[in-house]
Amino acid sequence: QSTRDQNFMNIIIEGCDGAGKSTLAEKLSVAMRFKWQQSEGPGKSNEELNSRIQRYAEMQNTVFDRHPCVSQIIYNKFREGALIELANYQHFQVQLTRSLVIYCTDADFDAQMFKPHDTPEHIEMMRDNFKALMSEYDKWAVRNANIIYHKRTPFQAVLGMVNSYRDYY
Repeated sequence: QSTRDQNFMNIIIEGCDGAGKSTLAEKLSVAMRFKWQQSEGPGKSNEELNSRIQRYAEMQNTVFDRHPCVSQIIYNKFREGALIELANYQHFQVQLTRSLVIYCTDADFDAQMFKPHDTPEHIEMMRDNFKALMSEYDKWAVRNANIIYHKRTPFQAVLGMVNSYRDYY
């Protein structure tokens, strides 16, 4: 049995690199007084990836700057030798129904800030497949996103939508 608070809320922020996810995640975590779980990059092994997913599933009142059950599946379509065995994927589907999902669109490859976990191979893959990656994220967002975020959207408007969602649930 879990001791989880049944009134928790998580926020999952997804989108292609350069879409403003980290900036939005940081601002929301401060405004909501939530933990900010920064992206940890691609899984190093199936075991590490599934351990991460399990750890994320236990978190409450957290803003996720990417979730591996989303980004791993989308990016794996373009990575050679990609990890695709997500043992905890079904558990994530339950978490997804208890989370507000924000899709950051308007990604700009040239404006992105690369992270320490972004390998030269990842950057090359991004450069070669950027439009296709955005298209895959767009398809995913149609089915899963509660809010579509554009970098030009005023933060107070996004915060108002998030608070409305929180009040509703």
